Amino acid sequence: QTEGTDSCEVENSIDLRRGGEDDSGDDTTSTTATLSVKNLDESITDEKLESLFSVYGHVLSAKVISSEFGVSKGFGFVIMSDAQDAVRAIKNLDGRIVVNRPVYVAPTVHARALTKL
Repeated sequence: QTEGTDSCEVENSIDLRRGGEDDSGDDTTSTTATLSVKNLDESITDEKLESLFSVYGHVLSAKVISSEFGVSKGFGFVIMSDAQDAVRAIKNLDGRIVVNRPVYVAPTVHARALTKL
């Protein structure tokens, strides 16, 4: 096994959501996963971020966070339609050099989840 995050740790910590966060018990909705992406070069746009992750599965949303002046803050979020695709993306992209910078990809921890602890 390579150095880094253990596969089981990634799968257990991934932020799983049922489509629309409706807890009605409808099992026909797909399981999605939200990922945080850090250390992005300022040239990375929403479209480039989506393209980077779409290699590993269907991307529902990709957003680079920008200042009020439109300058990238160097991080963003990606929502993937399938949790297993998200696990693959983490394994393949975390630590990878993108535009001369290593990017860090991890499951997103929502503040709402922390308040339940």
